[in-house]
Amino acid sequence: MEVFLDRRRASEHARYAPCAAIGMEARDDGTHCIRFEVIDGREPVEIMLEALDALEARVDRALFILDNQPVEPPKSMC
Repeated sequence: MEVFLDRRRASEHARYAPCAAIGMEARDDGTHCIRFEVIDGREPVEIMLEALDALEARVDRALFILDNQPVEPPKSMC
């Protein structure tokens, strides 16, 4: 039997996620505790830093797009 693995993104399908059982719990002091189980052999801190980098890149792209919008909204075609 031959098995071929592809490295896609978890946003395409959950089977590509490097972790499972993700949960977040609010604490009384206003902080949050994030818990997850690593299933691909990496260290949890490595996965968390990768996720934060990806989130930062998405926010940067969104801000860039918003910054480059026309000053006046397009006129309605109605």
